[in-house]
Amino acid sequence: MKKIFFVLVAVASGIIYTHAQSKINSVAISFPQNLVEYFAQPAAAKSVSLPLIQAKAKNGDLFGINFQGIAGTASFIELLDANSKVVSTVTVGDFLGKSTGKVVNLVSSVTSGSGNRSENVYEVSSEQGKYLLIVNSLTTSAASTKENPAKLLVRFAVRNNPATIASARITLPVDGTAETKNGGFIISGKKSTQPIVAAFYPKIAKISIEKKNITVVTPAIKTANETLLLSLSVDCANTKEEAFSSLLAYDKNTENNIAIVTVSNKATAAPTDTVMYQIICTNIGNGSVSDIVITNPVTAGSRYLEGSAVGEDSQISFDRTPSAAPALGDVKSIKWKLSKTIEVGEEKIVSFKVIVQ
Repeated sequence: MKKIFFVLVAVASGIIYTHAQSKINSVAISFPQNLVEYFAQPAAAKSVSLPLIQAKAKNGDLFGINFQGIAGTASFIELLDANSKVVSTVTVGDFLGKSTGKVVNLVSSVTSGSGNRSENVYEVSSEQGKYLLIVNSLTTSAASTKENPAKLLVRFAVRNNPATIASARITLPVDGTAETKNGGFIISGKKSTQPIVAAFYPKIAKISIEKKNITVVTPAIKTANETLLLSLSVDCANTKEEAFSSLLAYDKNTENNIAIVTVSNKATAAPTDTVMYQIICTNIGNGSVSDIVITNPVTAGSRYLEGSAVGEDSQISFDRTPSAAPALGDVKSIKWKLSKTIEVGEEKIVSFKVIVQ
C-alpha cells in the first residue's frame, strides 16, 4: 500500500560537514560506549585483523563481523535461482582482493568527502557473464545520542544480473558472541555491556548461527536499476534485553521509515569553491513509500548554482527571493517531488550544487 511521506532536509551549505577519516576507506558512528566502524576494504584495515563491521568499546573490547582466520575459499555471497541452485559465488578471498584468479575485480572504492558514505563496485565474472556487485554503507550521523539516534546502513546489490536471481545466501563471520531473534541479530563482546544490534530490511527468508557464522538467506528484490540482495541497519543498544526489544519493535513496525542523509563531495571548501550535495533517501521500513517530497534550504554563505539540481523521476521547483523581471531571484530552497515509489531497501538520490561565498 502506497503512503504519502513528506521530508524536510536542512543542510548548512555554507559550513561543510567534516569527518575525521583514517587513510582507509571507512565510515563510523560514535556511541556512548562504543565506536562502530564499517570498513569498505577489510584487508586494508589492519595487518592483524580483517573487520567488516567492528565495535570498539571504551574498555578496548573489539567485536563484530570479521574475516580473520576465515579460509579464502569460503563462500561469502552466493546468488541463488528459484530452485535454490547457486548461480554465482563471491568467496571471502574474492571480496578481500586476495584470490589468485580473476573472478572478482574491485573497480572502484570511494568514500564521500563528508565521510558518511562509502561505495565499492566489484566486477564479477560468472558462467552467465559479467555483473557488478555494489556494496555501500551510509551513516545517518557521526554520533548517536538519545535525542538523535544514529544508524549504520549497509547494502549489497547487483547490476547486469548473470541470471534470474531469486535469493542470496550471505555468510557473516562473527568476532564475539552472536544471538538471533525476530529476524535480526546481536553481537556482544567479552567485556562490553553495549552489543551491536542489526536489523534486516526487508525481512529475510532465513537466518541461522553455526560455528560463529551468521548465515542469512534474503529475497532478491528487483528495482529499476539493480537487484537488492541485502540491507542491514546497525546500531548499539545498552543491554541485550534492549537490543532484543528493538528488534521486536522493528519486526512489528509497519510504518513509513525513510532515512535521509546528505553527502558532500568535499570535506572542506573555500570561497568560490563549488560543492555538490547528494541527498540520499533510503527506505529502511517494511513497506513501500510514495509521494515523497524533499525540501532543502540554501543557507547563508553559499549560492545555488543555476541548473545544477537534478533527481531521477522527480519534479523540481524553487523558492526564490523577490526580483524584478526578467531577472531571477536567488534560490532560497529547492523542492523535489518524487514521482515513483521507493521500495524497501531502495535508495533514491537527488543532488544540487552551491558556490561558497
